[in-house]
Amino acid sequence: KSPFAARTAVVVTSDHGDATGELGRNSHSTSIWPEIMRVPLIIHLPRSMRQHLVYDDSRLSTLTDIAPTLYYLLGHRPVRKNPLYGRPLLAETKQELDEVPQRDLLLASDVRAVYGILTADGRYLYTTYDSPAQSYLFDLLADPNAQHNVLTPALKQRYDEEIIEHLQMIGDYYE
Repeated sequence: KSPFAARTAVVVTSDHGDATGELGRNSHSTSIWPEIMRVPLIIHLPRSMRQHLVYDDSRLSTLTDIAPTLYYLLGHRPVRKNPLYGRPLLAETKQELDEVPQRDLLLASDVRAVYGILTADGRYLYTTYDSPAQSYLFDLLADPNAQHNVLTPALKQRYDEEIIEHLQMIGDYYE
């Protein structure tokens, strides 16, 4: 065995999924669907590191969580708490892991004005498109392939306001 194997963490992931024709959907840059937002995230840790850490694989994670996780593994603490920075996906105690509350996630297209909210529990996916102006809400628990729009005017207003709050937080950060 290599002397590095005992202290090497390996992270495998992707930046997006793809709609490759299933359910009549194609692309990954112009829309937000379950098959596009779900990406693999595999973190392998050496046994010596694993035995002292806890994690919760039922919580949603994003690519922004990778850097804080690696910083944590390297012993850089405390990790700065800011929703824009992500959060460590593991910790020495469950209490420490739970210090960062679960939040709804903002999703965005990199090509056009398409935004979404995935609720913190992963149950609801709201998406809104610029042109043509369309909005959808899917209950992913009852409808995991996002086939049935359950959006009401009141929920559209609520999620549109939440998207604006997220965008304002990002704007304020870069101001």
